[in-house]
Amino acid sequence: MDGWICPEIDKKATGKRIRRRMKVMGISVKDIQSYLGLSCVQSVYHWLEGMSMPTVDNMYALSELLQVSVDTLLVGNRSLREDEIYGGRMTPYYILTQGELRPVRGLELAASFTGEVSGSRQTVY
Repeated sequence: MDGWICPEIDKKATGKRIRRRMKVMGISVKDIQSYLGLSCVQSVYHWLEGMSMPTVDNMYALSELLQVSVDTLLVGNRSLREDEIYGGRMTPYYILTQGELRPVRGLELAASFTGEVSGSRQTVY
């Protein structure tokens, strides 16, 4: 397949995204260690620094703890289809920004869950 690129996970960017979500949720490295039943916190620090990735089971549990989907936590090099980003939901999500409720879809929605939308504080409905 000429021109085909195998999708890859960006470990450093994924670690940054996990760290950012931990901060939003007020969750510490020790909290994650305890929740996942890890013997030491070093594994979590390795994930956050992009040195390694959680196992699939740990990533799934981490997404539950951080209250986002696994896809929201992962940063890769493939472009997502619109239906993958908001789960094929026909009704858009809404964001409350500066007292105004407005519909959002696609990458703006994914970014709102991970704190990548610049500007004032936003609430997703």
